[in-house]
Amino acid sequence: MTNLPRNAKEGIIFGIFMCLFMVLFMSFLNITYNLGGVNSESLTAWGISLPIIFVVAFAVENIIVNPITNFIINKIYKERSNNSILVCLNAIIIVPLMSIIMTILGELIGGFSIVEIFSEFLTTWPRNFCVAFFFNLIIAGPLARLILKGFQALFDKKSNAISKKTSTEQDNNQGQLVLVQGQKDVVAQSEQKSEINVNKLDTSNVDTTTQNNVNTQNEFSKANKLAQN
Repeated sequence: MTNLPRNAKEGIIFGIFMCLFMVLFMSFLNITYNLGGVNSESLTAWGISLPIIFVVAFAVENIIVNPITNFIINKIYKERSNNSILVCLNAIIIVPLMSIIMTILGELIGGFSIVEIFSEFLTTWPRNFCVAFFFNLIIAGPLARLILKGFQALFDKKSNAISKKTSTEQDNNQGQLVLVQGQKDVVAQSEQKSEINVNKLDTSNVDTTTQNNVNTQNEFSKANKLAQN
């Protein structure tokens, strides 16, 4: 199954690595091409400009490109049930937008004038688009999703551990409640037995007192009869 972000946090992680891989490759390609190949000058320029290009590309992707992409995908593929289709749609929509914007911004960062940028745009952009599209599908996308899969495994493991801990605590609390309830039941039964014994004792005392009174009355009656005789 093709791994895609499941929430905002995973979306940021995936976006960072996807953007990083694309910027690393595309900036290297453009800078070395414009400065006559791989040499000390082009490598120095690449290293210096790389952080700036990454920040700009990441901001552009999240502020401009992603909202447009999500809007278009929601219009043409609302169910979002097949991740492979989503990957292809993202590449088809994002790469042209990003390649257009970054072709212009990259040339500006590289010190080219507006006239030079637009005069060479029809040559520069098709090259950037073709390379970026296939690099996205074949290398950058799979690598970013592989890294995301690792993060998702860590997040799932942490979530399962928390769920297990919560479940154990709930079981312990339930056990304690059952124990306390059992103790309460034992105390209640003991009190009930004590009350029954007290009632029996009171009843026995009453019966004894009544019998004594009857015996006393009988003896008194016999004494009166003897006195009359």
